[in-house]
Amino acid sequence: MSTALSLIVNIKLNGPLTAESRAMLDAMTSGVEANEPDTLVYDWFLSEDGLNVCVLERYTDTSAVVTHSKAQTPEFREKMATIGSMESMIVLGEPDEPLAGMLKKGGATIMAPLTGFYR
Repeated sequence: MSTALSLIVNIKLNGPLTAESRAMLDAMTSGVEANEPDTLVYDWFLSEDGLNVCVLERYTDTSAVVTHSKAQTPEFREKMATIGSMESMIVLGEPDEPLAGMLKKGGATIMAPLTGFYR
């Protein structure tokens, strides 16, 4: 089985995205792309009504998720809280025990691999 982990994070926005909040998300995405080579996918999606976003994340392994988490500074988390709040997180894969505990504490649902393939 693969050591890769995928996260699907749903965020309820406090209101429509502003130019400032969109710029912050764009900067964050650029920073992840430039500084986190073990982040394989980092895609943001906006609902039709503009009030929810879904983030699709894929990492090579547990350590890549930990690296990404550590990169989120308290200042960033405060700014993110002004934009919206996490409604749900689904983790696809098998994180190690310390990461699984941290994710569960944050409300994540962890789903172990069953069957499938990637092309």
